[in-house]
Amino acid sequence: MNKPIFVFFLLLVFGAISGSAQSSVRPANEPYELILQVIAADNSNSKSSIPPNLSETVRRLKTIYGFSDYRLAASMYVRAGGALEYKTVSPELAGANAGGAPAFADWSLRVLGRTAEVQTPKSIEIEGFRFSVRIPVAIPKADEKSDARFVYESIGITSARFSLRENVPTLVSSLATGKPGEMMFLVLTVRSDL
Repeated sequence: MNKPIFVFFLLLVFGAISGSAQSSVRPANEPYELILQVIAADNSNSKSSIPPNLSETVRRLKTIYGFSDYRLAASMYVRAGGALEYKTVSPELAGANAGGAPAFADWSLRVLGRTAEVQTPKSIEIEGFRFSVRIPVAIPKADEKSDARFVYESIGITSARFSLRENVPTLVSSLATGKPGEMMFLVLTVRSDL
């Protein structure tokens, strides 16, 4: 076989294989409901309630972490197609030691689309997921008459790409809050808006 024709044939075959692999994700032309829920966990024994959609996630977390109390700290809902950037002020994410100072949450992602699987529920491909929250950290008072002061520190996660099941709350990450004996967990649910 002629060498240039063989090389051309190989390039054609590899191009077809990579093209078929890329086409396994349907584009995110339709809008999706994106729900990011933040679960806070500690040992306060406050007997907080968890929404029913997160009960299985919390049950799994209890097998991994030794916390006695899990509560929904924040819930963020967005209806979007393709890319999303979301910023909000959230006193709930600041924690009990913040003295009323809010936290600032910022998250973004790009929904690539639904995979072309036969099974149900379908997988949704997510790219460029980023979550950060700037939490207030108290600075000791100079004297009793001075007001409380805070500096803000960022905590968060960035993930290049992952997939999750449609309509299934999926644990994305755990984050230490800076408060001893407390963590937060990010749970993402993506619903098709069909």
